[in-house]
Amino acid sequence: MTTTVTAAPTIEQVRALAAFATARVRETVDALKRRVPELADGAEKSAGAELFLRVPEASP
Repeated sequence: MTTTVTAAPTIEQVRALAAFATARVRETVDALKRRVPELADGAEKSAGAELFLRVPEASP
């Protein structure tokens, strides 16, 4: 039986992935704000829309 050992990613790799994911989420939210009137800045939002727009922040 062979055991494969995989090293954990470095902190730099984790930070880069977090930054990439956060940027893609922000781009998606911005695109949705342009396409869905309820999500637009300044529009009155339902509780569901408010929850949806809470974009998680990644720590650098």
